[in-house]
Amino acid sequence: LEKGRHTIKSYVVDVAGNKNETEMREFRAREKFISACGELNRTGFSYFLQNDITGIIGTCFNISANGVTLDGQGHKIEGTDVVGTYGVYSFGVVNTSVRNLNASKFDDGIHLNTTNNSLVENNILDNHVSSGLFARNSQGILAFNNSMNYNAGLGVYFDNSPNNVILNNTVNFNTGLYGILLFSESNNNTVKGNIANANNNIGIIISESDNNTVIDNTANSNALYGIYLFDSLNN
Repeated sequence: LEKGRHTIKSYVVDVAGNKNETEMREFRAREKFISACGELNRTGFSYFLQNDITGIIGTCFNISANGVTLDGQGHKIEGTDVVGTYGVYSFGVVNTSVRNLNASKFDDGIHLNTTNNSLVENNILDNHVSSGLFARNSQGILAFNNSMNYNAGLGVYFDNSPNNVILNNTVNFNTGLYGILLFSESNNNTVKGNIANANNNIGIIISESDNNTVIDNTANSNALYGIYLFDSLNN
């Protein structure tokens, strides 16, 4: 069955020819409603968070299958400021989507490692120990319309992650280093339409990364520079 809503009606006939039937029932295929942290391990499934979760000691959601969508539906997950914990963590998967989630007080709000062709959309990733969104060894990510403010490290940190798009995000008031950092062979990325104001060091920095497009961003009132390039070519 395709993902979405379906209806079903069941019939049974006994050996005497008597017929019985159920009422019409609706169900959703390849969707699961969740109310607690855990591993999201069913390929192609969409998970819908039903409530807020607070006081989380470790990582909340671990995505371990391809094609997983996590829809926070505007709900909050809140950690306890423990280093090495993540609101959402994925490693070695493809086609991950995380949307409509409010995550705070983790090491990273969303941590993608070797996670390709993924979508991070409409999330609030504020007040983390390190970064709102962190990606390492990942490509094909679209980070769109997220809020990543007041993090103690950075708003967005891409490490050795080429061919991504960072579009229309807000990365303000990050108190550690930068609003957005592309670092170490994070080549051929597009950084467009973001607001990176009042960060403690630099709004947007490209470091040791080449052939990136940085266009139509706003980077005002940062402590040092709005946009800064270091040891990077053809940007």
